[in-house]
Amino acid sequence: MAEWQPLSRVLGFQEPFYGIVFLALFSTGEMVDEDLSKFNVAINRMRLFNGITTELAQKYTDKMQPYIDGDADAWEEFISQAASALPSELRDTAFAISCDLVMRNGFVPPKADGYLEMLQQRLGVEDNLAKTIIAVIQIKNRG
Repeated sequence: MAEWQPLSRVLGFQEPFYGIVFLALFSTGEMVDEDLSKFNVAINRMRLFNGITTELAQKYTDKMQPYIDGDADAWEEFISQAASALPSELRDTAFAISCDLVMRNGFVPPKADGYLEMLQQRLGVEDNLAKTIIAVIQIKNRG
């Protein structure tokens, strides 16, 4: 697969962050409208995405299609490239939001377990922090 290139260098961290979190929607093997709604709420609440237009979000989404259709190697390649484009303070945030989307039922689905492990590694999220994030999301999604 071709190397990922941002749509514009001016956009900074929006596109790689968006892509990392967007792929999490597909890591369980299925994506439903509720998942997309939860993704949109998460993205729209972030200062990083203040003022993002529908057209730009659609460009980001369209650009992710080859990775969505690709295999685990393509996903890992994208995550590695996108992670290197993010500052460290956004890497933990990308992991937390991705975990929240993956764990929508309060647990890590078997299909997504390997994805979250790979994501943690590529984003450089420390084990203790990753365990804490997962525990908090489990508590949050209990009810």
